[in-house]
Amino acid sequence: MRLVVEESARKHGFTDVEITDALLHYADKTAIKGKANQPTFAFTGPRHQGDLEENFLDVYAALWRDGDIHAFHALTHTNSL
Repeated sequence: MRLVVEESARKHGFTDVEITDALLHYADKTAIKGKANQPTFAFTGPRHQGDLEENFLDVYAALWRDGDIHAFHALTHTNSL
């Protein structure tokens, strides 16, 4: 299993490193509705390890049928945890 950062996740200018850090060091994870048989979650985590909450990202990712986790959307986190 590997993490694939889709082009759509970079839409708001975040780098693959920032998206990956938010997923690896997430502070919150919520299941969301995705495609059938593809578990999908919203992760909230730091853009860089050790960042404070005001520098967190929300990253949406799903486990695709290919066995990889695909990050498909990333945006600045606006709500407090």
